[in-house]
Amino acid sequence: ATHSGTCAGAAQECVDPDTASLGNWQCVCVAPQTSQPVNTPGEQRPATCVDPPGDCTVHGHVCHDKGQKCIPGDGNAAFDGDYTCECTGPATGSPAMNGAAACELDECAVTCASCMTTAAGGRLCPADQTCEDPDTHPDKTHDWVCT
Repeated sequence: ATHSGTCAGAAQECVDPDTASLGNWQCVCVAPQTSQPVNTPGEQRPATCVDPPGDCTVHGHVCHDKGQKCIPGDGNAAFDGDYTCECTGPATGSPAMNGAAACELDECAVTCASCMTTAAGGRLCPADQTCEDPDTHPDKTHDWVCT
């Protein structure tokens, strides 16, 4: 979870093949994208992802610029303008056709679900407080507070 932001910011997933060892996590592309080349454990950087042929090759930047993945609308290689942007990582939201999705990242739901457990930065919300995330935009992280 510590390094997941590196991958999520690139619309990728963070995978830790051996949780008993440190420094071996890797970012992997989210289907339908593929990695070119495959990112190896320990590189600690986003992988280089390639969109499948079709509209995502042309319009994928609309999704990627927002940290989202691009899905060709009908799965064919024709450039007919039908693609969908989907939220990635812990961000949630409804997919959007032919444009970026409206994604949100409620850090309280992801990081401090009960606000009674240790959360990011080693902070702990006392039993009489709740977690609040003032800005749920996926680019705005580490701004939650106990109130």
